[in-house]
Amino acid sequence: MTEFDAWNEDAFSRFSHPFPCAVHPDVDAIAAHLDTWSAGIGDETNALVAQQQIAGLAAYLYPRARRQPLDTIFLLAVMVAWMTSYDEAGFEVPSLRGDIGRTAGNLLWAQEISEDPDAELPAGTDPYLHAWRQAQLDLRRLASGSQVLRFNHGLTRLFAACGAESLYITAGVVPHYREMLILRRIASAIGTHGCSTLLEVGGGYELPEATWSHPDLMRLGRLSDDITRYFNDGMALPRDMELSHVPMNVGVAIAREDNLGPDQALDRLVTLHRERLDEFCRLTTTLRRTAGIELRTYLTDLEYLISGHEHWYRTTNRYHGTEEFAQG
Repeated sequence: MTEFDAWNEDAFSRFSHPFPCAVHPDVDAIAAHLDTWSAGIGDETNALVAQQQIAGLAAYLYPRARRQPLDTIFLLAVMVAWMTSYDEAGFEVPSLRGDIGRTAGNLLWAQEISEDPDAELPAGTDPYLHAWRQAQLDLRRLASGSQVLRFNHGLTRLFAACGAESLYITAGVVPHYREMLILRRIASAIGTHGCSTLLEVGGGYELPEATWSHPDLMRLGRLSDDITRYFNDGMALPRDMELSHVPMNVGVAIAREDNLGPDQALDRLVTLHRERLDEFCRLTTTLRRTAGIELRTYLTDLEYLISGHEHWYRTTNRYHGTEEFAQG
């Protein structure tokens, strides 16, 4: 067992994991579909999707998604794969190489495609963006208009986070804790919009507007974002404290401001994670008392999503140390 493997196991055990976990039964079919999808973009994407085991991530996040038609879980997997891989290939890597103009252009075209997938793309457009266009068209085929708008609102939040991250990287500035938390929260793309909207698409149901727009559901979305971010950044602390460029990690921001070591910073993240988790559980308990079938299903699906993210992380040991792209 490597030093990082030991950290991975110890850090996971410090966080609380009260929710059930499962894997979608069609995980092998999901993997085969994503292999074909990523190969169509290019060898680097194919390698990245395989290396990060993104098919497994989709199967952990959406274990209760309907099995027929398979197009539904395939779309959810493609969305997860695109967000995970293009966040690095299209936004982060160009910024690290000093090509912030390319990052800006990629962000603008990704947003344009989200709003109008029928828009004409210029010659030489990144294959990733052609794949995003097809995913957006498929989303409109399988989801309601309201679900499309809500999902894409979550993606706009992600794009804003990627733009801010690029500026921090270019300036060589580590955000203060509060700014880092905002950045990491909106970068998670979960909330009441974004990835959590895909729970409804996968399950074949839809929350009424009066439900998803209610302040309690909005708060639940923010709590979901924070819970996943505190966990993610705690697990990644050793890697991110080694990075030669600006690390985007809430724990690193806390450690720098309060002069803490990795273990102390992890303790702080575990405490913050537990506080948000306790509030999440109190709120879902209250909501379930009067919830209809759609909301009860959604709350359970959201718990599986949070738990799936954490257990996939542990299973894959996502960050195996300092990544190659972060060395320069």
